Amino acid sequence: MPRDLRPGTKPKWQTNPTMLVAPYYGSELTNFRAGWHDALVERIQQCEYPQYMWERLPINKTPCESILKFDQLQPLGKHYKAYELTDYVLCEDALDILDDWLIWLIANKLPKESNLYEIREALLDINKGV
Repeated sequence: MPRDLRPGTKPKWQTNPTMLVAPYYGSELTNFRAGWHDALVERIQQCEYPQYMWERLPINKTPCESILKFDQLQPLGKHYKAYELTDYVLCEDALDILDDWLIWLIANKLPKESNLYEIREALLDINKGV
């Protein structure tokens, strides 16, 4: 953003860069968390709902199984004190899946040529056989 488009009299939040973040919630029952119902977690693991994504986070403490809530996406300022970088990076395929998941959430359409569509269909087929 050119400096001359950021007049000093205007609030900085109008032009400061932001990023979208979504919260994770631990899905496991602990002494401090109620956890999520097992039946709901199973359905989330099978990609039944666009607003939820199950993930096993690469952390050394519990809970490591978490639910990402895409329906709680919100902007966060890109100030270096607002977030913490880690050594973990998603591969291109994983980033493509996240992109498709957001399309599914926002447009309520899951691209049939996407990896997410294939994964979801396979998981739903497995569940039908149970």
